[in-house]
Amino acid sequence: MTPFTQPITILAGEGGGMFSGIIGFLNKLPGELKAVGLILAVICAIFLGFCLMGGGGQAIQKHKMWAISICAGIILICTAPTLVPAIAGAVGG
Repeated sequence: MTPFTQPITILAGEGGGMFSGIIGFLNKLPGELKAVGLILAVICAIFLGFCLMGGGGQAIQKHKMWAISICAGIILICTAPTLVPAIAGAVGG
């Protein structure tokens, strides 16, 4: 069997092919991105706290969208790993 007639699955990482490192990285990526997203959300929440403490009388009205955006981002980060496969399965992907 010549190298050009080997099955494509070897290239996709099943037999230690050339893309096995890339496939492994992509499999670890959702967990790593979730950690980075949650760290970023905590940093934004700390910054929001400083803005609320030093924002004066209208601080809550000025920074309400920040708080809503941080909450929406955390919800999206936490539910995306389960929602995306469920939607893909429902669509037939």
